[in-house]
Amino acid sequence: MPIADILSPNAKNGGGAPSPEIGVSMGTPQGDSDLSGLIDALLDGYRLFDFGARNHRERDVVAAIQQTGLNREDVKVIKKLPLTHYRPKDALNLITCELEASGLEFFDQYLLEWPSPDSNSTAQAWDALVRAKEKNLVKSIGVCNFAPANVKRLITQSNTPPCINQIEMHPHFPQPDQLAWHTSVGITTQARMPFGRANHLLCCTVVEDIARQSNKSAGQVILRWHYQRGVLAFTRYAPKRLPHVTELRLDDFELGEDDMLRISQLALRNGRVYEGHFD
Repeated sequence: MPIADILSPNAKNGGGAPSPEIGVSMGTPQGDSDLSGLIDALLDGYRLFDFGARNHRERDVVAAIQQTGLNREDVKVIKKLPLTHYRPKDALNLITCELEASGLEFFDQYLLEWPSPDSNSTAQAWDALVRAKEKNLVKSIGVCNFAPANVKRLITQSNTPPCINQIEMHPHFPQPDQLAWHTSVGITTQARMPFGRANHLLCCTVVEDIARQSNKSAGQVILRWHYQRGVLAFTRYAPKRLPHVTELRLDDFELGEDDMLRISQLALRNGRVYEGHFD
């Protein structure tokens, strides 16, 4: 079964829709290589692309879709609202301008980048995303880097809970309590930095041992660990270095309970990598 056909849990809050199980975090623009890289990624089978709050090369998606002959509905584009635009008017203006500049009719997912120190500011920004969804500018709305307390506060302030929370998550920082809470309230968890600090987990003895026994790569083992936890992981984009989807195939093997536990027990007391907000 092609990877694009394997869907993550379909969250119903905030307008959630099925998504491919592995996304691509586009990070900082890479010049002209973004377009060729996107074309390669689409041809390799990737369908979910996160452009963050500061990468404004979404127009390359339109060109890549046209050059690959895919349908727009087959490709999912994520954007994030930066803290600098949390005032409602600023938020709606930014989303409208981004769509006009990109040539897209809508964004598939739009997320608050970070909880503001001022909870009222966060609530106002969230209300702006709700209105953007009502105007069909975005299909689904969610948040990033929100602790459960931040999400609970937002839920008390709005009739529309987020469908997504994108957070740092990997075996060194598995966040089991937050993941369990997300599951209990129907929020889909998206994992940034799924391989941890500088991809060190790919060289971990435990992961390598499980990979050898499974006849899979270390990357496949970690991504399968995320997948069996119900988490959608994002791999970092790098021109000419993005693995072919077939190299990340996850649907032809399963980790046993013991292996899942061994990986989860790699958690470190100070396992979190990033204290700031993501691009």
